[in-house]
Amino acid sequence: MRQIGVQSRNLKQQSEPSALVGVDSLTKVYRTREGSKVEALSPVTLDVHYGEFLSLIGPSGCGKSTLLRLLAGLEEPTDGTIRWRDGAPSRGTDIGFVFQEPVLLPWLSIHDNVRFPLDVFGVARAEANARATDMLALVGLKDFGRALPKELSGGMRQRASIARALVYRPRLVLMDEPFGALDLLTRDRMNDELLRIKAETSATVVFVTHSIDEAVYLSDRVAVMSPRPGRISALHTLDLGSDRSEMLKDTPDFHRWLSLLRRELR
Repeated sequence: MRQIGVQSRNLKQQSEPSALVGVDSLTKVYRTREGSKVEALSPVTLDVHYGEFLSLIGPSGCGKSTLLRLLAGLEEPTDGTIRWRDGAPSRGTDIGFVFQEPVLLPWLSIHDNVRFPLDVFGVARAEANARATDMLALVGLKDFGRALPKELSGGMRQRASIARALVYRPRLVLMDEPFGALDLLTRDRMNDELLRIKAETSATVVFVTHSIDEAVYLSDRVAVMSPRPGRISALHTLDLGSDRSEMLKDTPDFHRWLSLLRRELR
């Protein structure tokens, strides 16, 4: 059997020139109400490359979402550093975050929900409206701008959430199991939509998922995390090319990657 083209990395090395973000020896320890300590992340070292799609997989409670929140600046690390190659980010405009639930404002239209971050950042109303309209077209919702969130399906609301995260053109998009609550068919369609949006925007994406199939289908690289305290136990570059479609899932290479990652997660 031909060996899969796995590219191993020395996790102690310095950030590569292609890295947008370098994470060095990052740890996170929480204190419970009783005063005891819970170590969520043991030292994590990882580069996020410009324009890549990087997935984080691992067992529940291994720190995947914690790592995303640290990258977003929503929490402070206990130790270690996060270094941006082009200087410190603005937490508002350089980082977009897509949660598992869309978290749309129910009293605003879909268009106004997408435009909302631009209003917060003081973008002129004409430009903000134009950019929101463009993003709704990009995610396939150009005819639903006047609708309220409750009038859309779960998949459509998540598309709106992705549009809102991208509307201010962030350098890094963080996605925390954004399709986990969707049915399988809708999830497959959303995966294809995400690949299309990624190709059109050249965004850099870090994506948390429990689905190995989803990680292999979407990703340029996959980082495997160990049980808590989480660490990067393996990091793989997938040799599946950039032209992804449902036919990929029937290929031997796709199934070899599934088998490899399942073994590592065990």
